[in-house]
Amino acid sequence: MKLLEVKSVTKRFGGLTAVNSVNMSIEKGNIVGLIGPNGAGKTTLFNCIAGYYQPDSGEIWFDGIRIDGMKPHEICTKKLARTFQIVKILNKLTVLDNVMVGAFLNSKNVNLAKNKAREILDFCNLTNVSDVKGSDLTIGDKKRVEVARTIATNPKLILFDEVMAGLNPKEGQEAIQLIYKVRDLGITILMVEHVMEIIMPISDRIVVLDLGRKIMEGTAAEVSKNEKVINAYLGVKS
Repeated sequence: MKLLEVKSVTKRFGGLTAVNSVNMSIEKGNIVGLIGPNGAGKTTLFNCIAGYYQPDSGEIWFDGIRIDGMKPHEICTKKLARTFQIVKILNKLTVLDNVMVGAFLNSKNVNLAKNKAREILDFCNLTNVSDVKGSDLTIGDKKRVEVARTIATNPKLILFDEVMAGLNPKEGQEAIQLIYKVRDLGITILMVEHVMEIIMPISDRIVVLDLGRKIMEGTAAEVSKNEKVINAYLGVKS
């Protein structure tokens, strides 16, 4: 069953067309990778889906509801959450409080939100830093806190925007395992990632953008052999 449908979405900034009539859909329970070279329009498309940008044309449907035109917080209440390419953690709050912010979306009761946050901290292996301020965390822990905060909103779909960026190999492997755990909760995932060795094996399907257009969609094996993808993203064959 289709959970997210992007229909002919276009987004322009002045004379630049950052996203050009893109169509894509995501089935419930899938991990879908969104790839492409720098400037391909990946984050712009994310921002359109999450409500940070309004498309100039096209429609976005989530769980049977049209969401283009909604504000980000309204979309989050529909159970679509996101992380950010540049981590947006609340530096003056503790890790526990950061995750409670997400939990407050569904409950204004402090004790319920705190209990929910503690469960998620344990799930994300963050219990040992629950009382640490956001400003004192490593980049790896900050990214996990942002993931934990999205889980706390009780989403059906999470948009992961380069959750692997800046991580060392050990942190990268831990992040991969966390993504699988999130999927096993029944949460559908759409993720942007530049590290091909990571996104290819874990994605059920791959969508490729180049210069704002979708040039390919398929399995990792299909995408890796496609000439347009090789030329646009992986480099021209010698």
